[in-house]
Amino acid sequence: IAKGNYALLSPVEYCYFDMPESSTPGEVQAATWSRPVSVEQVYTLKPDAYGTGGRVLGVQACLWSDQFIVGTRLQEIDALNENRSEHYIEYLTYPRAIALSEVGWTASSRRDYADFTRRLATQYAVLDLKGCHYRVPEPVVSAVKNDDGTTTVTLTPSVLGARMRYRTDGRYPNVHSTEYTAPVRVRRLSDFLAITEVSPRHFSLPVCPA
Repeated sequence: IAKGNYALLSPVEYCYFDMPESSTPGEVQAATWSRPVSVEQVYTLKPDAYGTGGRVLGVQACLWSDQFIVGTRLQEIDALNENRSEHYIEYLTYPRAIALSEVGWTASSRRDYADFTRRLATQYAVLDLKGCHYRVPEPVVSAVKNDDGTTTVTLTPSVLGARMRYRTDGRYPNVHSTEYTAPVRVRRLSDFLAITEVSPRHFSLPVCPA
């Protein structure tokens, strides 16, 4: 750009979707030579910081499959009529591609991540209708130690309108677990695990506040 050339931006820390989205236990196998790239991180990319004057043509996401396809891990199983590799790619691509799209068409000064997350909630329904195997963000968890030795855990939704479900026995919750409606008091913080449920088929990894 400094020499007058045109450029498409694809910096690793914002645009390499073969990096996992988080370091949450249970995340899919992905490249590990750089740090995770969250949806929020993607959204904070500022193309104008790399140069002005129309030399930056746009942004581009990269997903290098050689970084995570190992042996028969993504081998299709015809008898199950499944599409494992496509689901894997979709999980790494969405919703990060939606965040990068808005980076490309909206000036940095007009972007607001809180507003984006509210609007993103409606896009999960669109992805569901398309049969897309997207990644669901975990609930935001906070915990406060009580004087009696117990801990009160509070969940904040990461997807507007989505259910949050939890267990207090150290086991992974699922769509049939108790729905979160109010702060939960637990004896051992490590026994509390929670998920975001966007639909019966799409829910997040379990997150523990411990």
